[in-house]
Amino acid sequence: MRPKLAVIVTVATALAGAGVAPAQAATKKRCAHSAGATTLKRTPLVWAYRSKGSEFGARSYACYRPTGRTLLLHKNTGGAATTDIILDAVAISGRVVAFHVQASSASTYDFVRSYDVRSGRRLRSSGKFTQTAPTGDYPLPRVAIATNARGAIVWLAGSVLRALDRSGARVLARETAGPISGVSATARTARWTQGAGRHHASLS
Repeated sequence: MRPKLAVIVTVATALAGAGVAPAQAATKKRCAHSAGATTLKRTPLVWAYRSKGSEFGARSYACYRPTGRTLLLHKNTGGAATTDIILDAVAISGRVVAFHVQASSASTYDFVRSYDVRSGRRLRSSGKFTQTAPTGDYPLPRVAIATNARGAIVWLAGSVLRALDRSGARVLARETAGPISGVSATARTARWTQGAGRHHASLS
């Protein structure tokens, strides 16, 4: 038993000499603005969350958990604003976060963006796409989003499935051909289900 005890004492002494307590050696850095936050999505590397408060006026963040680096993704408009602009969907792949924002005023539109959370670099950012909700107003009834480690984004908003990658934005499918579900993205492929079949398209 004594040799084992000697090893434990030696490790603890080494950590203490480096200014690190044994219990703190593997502790991750604290993410900013996270007290009382609502989790949007969490993985071992990235935590996406909404700051404490109501949906209107709340801020959404993404934190790289190993270092605590925190990015402000979006600030929702206030409840009295003429136009409601709300972050409503998030996807994570590795250290990449992608999110979808929709807005309503005289018309409804949406846009997407992706970031490398570790470096803070923006990877993709779409323009605004005009959408038509069945009710004619916010919110769009169905939103799904997926991303990959390159920052490409695949998203369904309303009845249109789009992709945004190095080649730009494009329409992949419309629900005139049947309901769309199962939206996902791998390193080089967007996938979705429509009708009775599984479909795919290349991502760059």
